Amino acid sequence: MLVVPPPDPDLRVRSGDLPAPSNPSNVLVAAPDLRRVLAAQCRGSSDPTTRLGPAEFVHATITPSGPATLRLDWSTGTVVSQAWGPGAGSLLDRVARLCGELDRPKPIVPVHPAVGRALLRHRIPRLGHSGNLWHVMSALVFEQRVTTGEARQSYRRFCYQFGEPAPGPLKLQLPPTPQAVARLPYWTLHRFGVDRKRADALIQLARHAHVLDRFTSPEDCGEARRVIGMIPGIGEWTMGVSFGPALGDPDAFAIGDYWLKHMVVHALAGRARGTDDEMVELLQPYEGQRGRVVNVLGADGWRVQRFGPGHRVLPIARW
Repeated sequence: MLVVPPPDPDLRVRSGDLPAPSNPSNVLVAAPDLRRVLAAQCRGSSDPTTRLGPAEFVHATITPSGPATLRLDWSTGTVVSQAWGPGAGSLLDRVARLCGELDRPKPIVPVHPAVGRALLRHRIPRLGHSGNLWHVMSALVFEQRVTTGEARQSYRRFCYQFGEPAPGPLKLQLPPTPQAVARLPYWTLHRFGVDRKRADALIQLARHAHVLDRFTSPEDCGEARRVIGMIPGIGEWTMGVSFGPALGDPDAFAIGDYWLKHMVVHALAGRARGTDDEMVELLQPYEGQRGRVVNVLGADGWRVQRFGPGHRVLPIARW
């Protein structure tokens, strides 16, 4: 039995996502890999804007209609969508694409045995996308050239300082608006452990947020890469990591990543270490689907071989 919360003047529920035997075509059935699809939208367990549970996804963001919070629950086998805030309708309209229901993967011919085995075990990964480049890319700028844990803690503190509490009862935090970030002097970000290069990149991204809003779907990826690549501080790595979760780009993967090249070379060539050029060459047979191939290799358990302790994290004051 489905239990719907009491009416809330700030709450909207997509009736088409509730089980309705009289109109079953409106019911979005939860795919077995739904949690994996939605995981791409969450920047770790410390992300103040997004949380992912075994059968629940909650997400707060800024839409063209205003701030909003989305909750998806698929514990009953169907996806129940709820949203709060001025942008609730906008987020509810994005549920199908966020869950990967609009993704139509093309076949992948496995040139390498590791890819073939991974596809047999996990099938071709589906990609969901949010259509929200500002939210995804602003978080990823924090992860340029530093460790993931350090960056995500900086991003969390930044959201609580310059963002607002999200609409609804879920106690999430909105990401800062582009307008708020565009006005910041670069040195304001030092207190969050962000050096000038990343601070300048984030501020430039905010000042060009109106450009980001033009791109929302996989069909926009070519033009988005050309235009966004001209924003100072935004390069191949940031676009490669963000275009998948934001635009659903099946070919997006991270060039310039500290670890990814080693993982791909290890999986496809059997060597523990490699270069970006070697990674690109190995993935060339899958052009157009390279992001999916990297995704399925990760799902199959391929990891970078470690030969010693990690680097000690130095605070920005000691750089």
